[in-house]
Amino acid sequence: MGKKNWSKWLLIAGPFVVILLLGLGIYAILPNSSGVEGLELDCYVDKAGQEGMDSSLFYRNDLTVFGGDADVIWVSEEEGGEEYGGYFYMYTGRDIVDFLEYANIPMLQAVWDTGHGTTEGSQYDNIVALGKHLQATHIHDNNGQADEHFIPYTGALNLDSVMNALLDINYQGYFTFEAIDTLRRIHNRHVKRQPFERDTRLLEPTLEMQIDLERLLYTIGKHCLSAYGVFEE
Repeated sequence: MGKKNWSKWLLIAGPFVVILLLGLGIYAILPNSSGVEGLELDCYVDKAGQEGMDSSLFYRNDLTVFGGDADVIWVSEEEGGEEYGGYFYMYTGRDIVDFLEYANIPMLQAVWDTGHGTTEGSQYDNIVALGKHLQATHIHDNNGQADEHFIPYTGALNLDSVMNALLDINYQGYFTFEAIDTLRRIHNRHVKRQPFERDTRLLEPTLEMQIDLERLLYTIGKHCLSAYGVFEE
């Protein structure tokens, strides 16, 4: 699927996507181009500076055709260079701000991903650099070397640095987790479970386990926000 085909699909489906998001109470969305040939949504280009920004703008300009008057924004996030071999140039909060100011699309703002941020440096400095542009969070943990999407307190993430930065910029958005890989199914992009053909009764985590993990995430989130006096029922 090339750029023209994607743009055509985006223009046709866009208004319906916005209506669906508003109906579900979702106000921010992060498009992902993984596996889509010719579509560099998050700067999948080996370029820097203005040339790289121009390469990433073609689909974002299409976004302005719809949703501009709706309460839905599109967000761009930073990435971790350790995982993508240097193909991204938006590694830091300052990188994202430079891109957003260059793009000058009001409905295009930022999300900060603490997993990518943990592999790249200071959570606090990068979040503060985003300032008013920060509209969403992806909170998750890792070993400090790779993007693993673990629940907080299982890796190198320092939540105090995150909370202090959010408070210092008067962040008003949601405290959203992206800890999707703590319990890993057999088909996982990070690791392959060792096979044992004779019996597979314990091969996959159960739904009950996942529900319990979601409850734990809520407990962790409540603790983080309560400790800083900003928890809301």
